[in-house]
Amino acid sequence: AKGAGQITGHHALAMLTLPWIVWLLSRGPNRLLTILAVGAGSMAIHEILHYNFAHLEPPAALEFLKITFTAKYGYFRMTGFVMFGVAIGYLFRQYHDRPGMVRDMVMAALVLIAFGGVGVQQSATRISAFGDSHIWHMSVYAGVALLILAGFAMLNRDGGVKTQPLNRLNAFAIASGILALPIFVGHEVVTALKQLLDSVGVPDLLGLAILLGLFFGGLSIAYMRLMRFLR
Repeated sequence: AKGAGQITGHHALAMLTLPWIVWLLSRGPNRLLTILAVGAGSMAIHEILHYNFAHLEPPAALEFLKITFTAKYGYFRMTGFVMFGVAIGYLFRQYHDRPGMVRDMVMAALVLIAFGGVGVQQSATRISAFGDSHIWHMSVYAGVALLILAGFAMLNRDGGVKTQPLNRLNAFAIASGILALPIFVGHEVVTALKQLLDSVGVPDLLGLAILLGLFFGGLSIAYMRLMRFLR
């Protein structure tokens, strides 16, 4: 729960600072190098802050800032990892219509997954520790992301999918990607509000039913509107 809260905090801060991130990514003559430089710079800043401040025990008012910028899912560390996805998305946007792109993406994905698998094997990483976000974990994640993109590219070439079931599946998958952040933040809000309702004496099942009803009701409305637009 603590890690999930840190990720939610990163998302909130990332949305607030998004205009500056986009401005920074648009600098320089080579967009891909800029993206990779921002990722590497973010990771370096995290390591510097973590080394110098993570061991401190500041007053409660400053503890939030320390966690936000030095913890495992801190702002700069997560931003560095996000740049992996930004780089993949940028390359895909630039070359998605090139002949053989799907084949190349699948091959690159398999290489990344194999490299990550070797790293996991050599480090004797437990499955339960896969969320520790080491470089070999990121390699596996990036490979899986490329496989998903390759599937979308194959489905949507030549005017898109033609059969209704695949068209709906395609729209649902795209909607899920768009709603991924709201879903993550929303389920964390449900957890926090459930604890609040518990503290004021609301019966356990009643509080859970109300909050889950609001969460899934809002999510269903968002899915229906997106699916109507995407199909």
